[in-house]
Formats: sequence, structure tokens, C-alpha cells
Amino acid sequence: MCGFISGAMSLVGPEQEGRSVVAESRRVLYSRVLGLSAYSRCATTNRDCKVVNRGSHTPLTKSVMRRLRNDAGFSLIEVIVALAIMVMLAASITPTVVNYLDQQRVEKSIELVGQLLAAAQEFENDVNDWPQQLVFLTRDVTSTEDNICGGNLDDDANWSGPYLLRSIPATGLPIFIGRANNTILRTPATGGAAPIIQIVVPNVRYEDALAIDDILDGDGVSTTGQARWTTEVASSGNVAFFYYTYVLPANEC
Repeated sequence: MCGFISGAMSLVGPEQEGRSVVAESRRVLYSRVLGLSAYSRCATTNRDCKVVNRGSHTPLTKSVMRRLRNDAGFSLIEVIVALAIMVMLAASITPTVVNYLDQQRVEKSIELVGQLLAAAQEFENDVNDWPQQLVFLTRDVTSTEDNICGGNLDDDANWSGPYLLRSIPATGLPIFIGRANNTILRTPATGGAAPIIQIVVPNVRYEDALAIDDILDGDGVSTTGQARWTTEVASSGNVAFFYYTYVLPANEC
């Protein structure tokens, strides 16, 4: 008899324990996932859990609804305000950026033309003549080619270039303010003035001409100094020709 009771108890014990585990699992599931707030005592009994809800929305469902509302997007007023702020920021930043880019174009142009003049000076040191064309700085020359005065090059065999490590098209060298002409101009000495050579850049913005003059000469005069330009200003706001002027140390060709 005792054995039978003991066996019966051993059979009932695991079943009761399994029910407790199921009930506990239900309680954890409801409390953590569904956010329901009150439960009947069902951890150790076989009765179904009776849930008491504290209202139509639990804290969890309220939180979910708030997130859904927040994720629904922006209102029309919010979008308009954001766009207005972006427009105002762009309006305040754009002039500064444009001015900076213009200044960079001018400075890079001056630097590049300085490299051209330095290369021409090296050419003259070797060949004893100034080159008539910028392309002479990048390739070997012959005695039948002209110097800046129109005569033949004297010491073409002494050419030891290239003096400029960039290709120069026949149409001229692109620089940041325009395209420098391939032909170098020379103005002979007159009235006691020293001869000059000039690198010409056609169709330059008037503002760029003034900015270059401000850096090189600082006088705003178009007829003297390193930066010179034609006084005629086209309807587009460009000068017809801009001249980077270099004064020769002597009456040389």
C-alpha cells in the first residue's frame, strides 16, 4: 500500500511540476511581452491565469503607440521650417564659398604664369634667346625657329629642357582664369623704357583682372606694372586681353 501511494506520488509530482513551469512561462510571457499588470495565482495550480488589465492601454502599448506616432513622419509645418533654415544657411554660406574659390583661381593663375616666366628665363640662360612660343619650353628647338624678336635662335644646341613639365597645346595653355596664348609678345625699348615681354590671356573676367592687379601691383592701373589689361570692357564684363608683363633686364631677344 505504501508502495502504491509512493508510486502515485511519484507520478503526480512531475506532472504538477510541469504545470507550474507552464504557468510560470505564461506569467513571464505576459508580463514582459504584453505588459499586462495583474495575474491570478496560477504558479502552482492548474487553473488558467486570469489577467486583470489596468485600462485600455498598458504602459507597453502606450510606448508602442508613441513610437508609431513619432515614426509617422514630419508635419508640413516642420518641413517648411527646416527648408527655410536650410535656405538661410545656404544664402549666408554661398558668397563666402564663391569668394574663396575665386581667390583660389586667381592665386593659382599667378602661380602658373610665374612658372612659365621662370621656365622662359631658364630657356634664355641656355639658348641666349627668349622663346617666341611657350611650346619651346617643352620640346627641343632648331636653329630655324624664331626667338622673341623674330630672328633665328642662336644656340639651339644648348637647349637642355624640358623647362616646363606639362604639355602646351597649339591653342594655348589653359590656366584658371582663361587660356594663355602660345605666342609670347615683346615690346621693344622706347623712350628710355626697358623692353618687356608679355604672356597674354584673352577674355578674362574684369573682376579677376582687378584681383590679379591687387596681388601683383596693388595700384589698380591697367597700363603699368606686371598686371595690365585693355581698358575696353565687353558687355559680358570681361576684358578683351590681359597681359602678364615681365620687364627684361636688357634690350635682349
